[in-house]
Amino acid sequence: MLITRHPVETIYYLENPQRNISTYASTTQLTVESVVKDVFGVACVADIKIMLQYNKEFRKSISQLHNAMDDDLTLEMVFRVASKEDLLRFKKSLLESSLDDAETSIDCPFSATIQLQDGRYTWNESTSVYEKQKERLSS
Repeated sequence: MLITRHPVETIYYLENPQRNISTYASTTQLTVESVVKDVFGVACVADIKIMLQYNKEFRKSISQLHNAMDDDLTLEMVFRVASKEDLLRFKKSLLESSLDDAETSIDCPFSATIQLQDGRYTWNESTSVYEKQKERLSS
């Protein structure tokens, strides 16, 4: 059994190409803050599914961004559990926004332990990066 000292937060990637907005949010942020409303202009994830069905401009913007046919559009194209690649883009944007600062380290942006598509990651204070946890074999 894996025991962690910190709660594990799942990190999501949200993108609205119609409004040219993309962001990252933890499960807590999705629950407590109005992240979905800020990005998509609707109250909840179920409403994004409705947008995917009926909002032609929203569908068109997703099709253009992902070079996908209208019938191939999925919720995961705009709302999904973040991948390691998503997190690397997030780190790059954080570094670019802090170029004016003298510090090159980044404060932990989410919980110390996070869940991504490809596993759990733990924040390393000294390198300012999330590192993949090694999987433990159960006996």
